Amino acid sequence: DNLPMWVVVPCKSLDRAKSRLASVLSAMERRNLVLAMLTDVLDTLTKSNGLQGIVFTSSDPAISVPVASYDAEWFSSDCDKDLSSALSSTSRFLEQREPNGVMVVPGDIPLLSVSDIAAAVEMANSVPSVMLAPDNLGFGTNLLAMSSTGLMPYSFGTDSFRRHRSAARACG
Repeated sequence: DNLPMWVVVPCKSLDRAKSRLASVLSAMERRNLVLAMLTDVLDTLTKSNGLQGIVFTSSDPAISVPVASYDAEWFSSDCDKDLSSALSSTSRFLEQREPNGVMVVPGDIPLLSVSDIAAAVEMANSVPSVMLAPDNLGFGTNLLAMSSTGLMPYSFGTDSFRRHRSAARACG
């Protein structure tokens, strides 16, 4: 029987999100794309079983408006400057709620499904455990689930999947 876990959804400020698409999309189009992707992620998470709660983290108060209709908590942290540090702060915030585990799902993951979330919860349910899902190139981390907060450090950024995998092995 799977224990429910908290999900942390980090999101960059809307003005900075998807900057690599600036040559093909206007600032407003990139903003709308991010909000559409975020809505898709939150729709999937709210339909998923095995979640204790959702905490949304960003430094952009404009994002709090579209997420207000979801049963999610808001934690202000600067995901633009240092995502790993922002996630560590958010995990410390969650420790007050005695989480059974924590999962990080960026707000801009395309094609996320309820079955993806169920698989991550199941895989990260034994103690101690870490579940990682790489991006399509195998370098970035698209999903990270841990059986407890602080089990290993967050290491998002270039080649994060390799670093997260090494950290998971190091903590057993």
